[in-house]
Amino acid sequence: MQLDFNPYLNIWIRPRQTIRAIVDQNARYRFLLLSGLYGFVSMMQIAQIFSLGNTFSTLAILIICLILALPVGMVVLSLGSLLVLWLGKLVKGKATYLEVRAALSWTKVPVIVTLVVWLIFTGMFGRDFYMHDFPSNISNVTEYLHLFQGGMFIELAVGIWSLIIFLKALGEVQRFSAWMALLNVVLLMIAVGIIYYFLIWILYTGIQS
Repeated sequence: MQLDFNPYLNIWIRPRQTIRAIVDQNARYRFLLLSGLYGFVSMMQIAQIFSLGNTFSTLAILIICLILALPVGMVVLSLGSLLVLWLGKLVKGKATYLEVRAALSWTKVPVIVTLVVWLIFTGMFGRDFYMHDFPSNISNVTEYLHLFQGGMFIELAVGIWSLIIFLKALGEVQRFSAWMALLNVVLLMIAVGIIYYFLIWILYTGIQS
């Protein structure tokens, strides 16, 4: 597929026009690549949450993340798109599944910045970055701590901008305003919250019994 602009740059500043051009030509465009990028960053975050550095070397962690990146990214984006589509019907959304998936997938382009930040941290701190006591184990090294805090600020800013991109891209494919897209996202958050607490309740009940 040929576009007369670079979608990886254009999505940052013209999300509506970018996603419209993509879905009009091929809603599946670059889905695998975007899934892999998003999945890789997600796996790195999971590796830190579960403190895999306590068990595995840095290289092993990166290999695990790389192997699981594509399937994890595809599953999360596909199921997330399906949930957004269903909930969007409640607010009269007009998008097809592939259009919603394209909007959600291309919203993940800014994750490239997050990936760079996490790779820098991984290179600097190694397996310590994936241990349960990070960043407390660098709290006495001021320059490292400031660098880490700066990286987290960049990640937060990217996350906020990604949400803005998603609201505009989703509004475009659903044929409604960004405010209605926000309502669609709020419904998604409520649904995910209910599912999460339901799963926790099942797990807790199983442990108690």
